[in-house]
Amino acid sequence: MFNESFAQNGLRPFYAVKCDDARTAIQWADQGMGVALVPQSIGQVFSDQQLRLVDYSRWDTQTMVVWRKDQPVKPIVDKFIQAL
Repeated sequence: MFNESFAQNGLRPFYAVKCDDARTAIQWADQGMGVALVPQSIGQVFSDQQLRLVDYSRWDTQTMVVWRKDQPVKPIVDKFIQAL
């Protein structure tokens, strides 16, 4: 998603390291090791640094709950789904 957006805007970022964990990426950025592109909600909770909001609709995501159709949903899971 990021690479496609960067390429469409003529940018080729250099990646020294990639990280799939937002908290670790934030820690690295907080230590001056680079930039972390993370969801705003996670950045606000885990970073002590100034955050810059990137308002780019192509990077908007949604959280989804997925469960198997072929198995019954346990009551606790059903309560969680209903709470959402």
